[in-house]
Amino acid sequence: MIMAQSHDRVSENTEMSVISDSDWLSHFVCTVSWGTVVGTMALISQALPSLANHFDLAALLGALLFFGFVVSIFTCGGMLLIGLPITLVLRAFGHEHAWLYAALGTIAGFLVLAVLGSGSSADSSITVSGAIAGFAAALRWGLWRERRAAIRRQKRASRTSDKRNNPIHDLIH
Repeated sequence: MIMAQSHDRVSENTEMSVISDSDWLSHFVCTVSWGTVVGTMALISQALPSLANHFDLAALLGALLFFGFVVSIFTCGGMLLIGLPITLVLRAFGHEHAWLYAALGTIAGFLVLAVLGSGSSADSSITVSGAIAGFAAALRWGLWRERRAAIRRQKRASRTSDKRNNPIHDLIH
C-alpha cells in the first residue's frame, strides 16, 4: 500500500511524457513516406500520358522506382531543412495546427522545386508535384504535432487545476 502511494506521488511530479523519445522518429519516417508516396504518384500520373504510347510494365516499374527514390530524397531533405525548423518556430509561438503545417508544406514543396528548376525548362507539373508532396508530408506531421500540443495543454491544465491552494498566500493577498 505504501509503495503504491509513493509511486503515485512520483508519477504526478515527474517530467516524463506518455510519448516516448523514439516516437518522433516513427512519425518522421511516416511523414517522409507519405510525402514520397503522394509525390511519386503525382509525378507518375503526369508522366502516364507520355508512357501510354509505349506501355511497358518494366518501364513503368523503373519509372516508379526512380521517381520514388528522387522524391524520397527531396521529401527527407525538405523535412530536415525546412519542416523541423518550422516545427521549432510553431511550437515556440504555440501555433501547432495541422492546417498551418499543410499550408507551409505546400508552399515549401512548390518553392523548392520552382527555385531548383528555374534555370532549366522544367515543367510546372514538377513544381505541382512538389507542392502535393509537401502538402501530404506536412499534413501528416502537422496532425501528429497538433495532437502532441493538445496533450501538453491538457497536462498543463490538469496540473494547474490539481494544485492545492496555499492558505497563507491567500491570507497575505
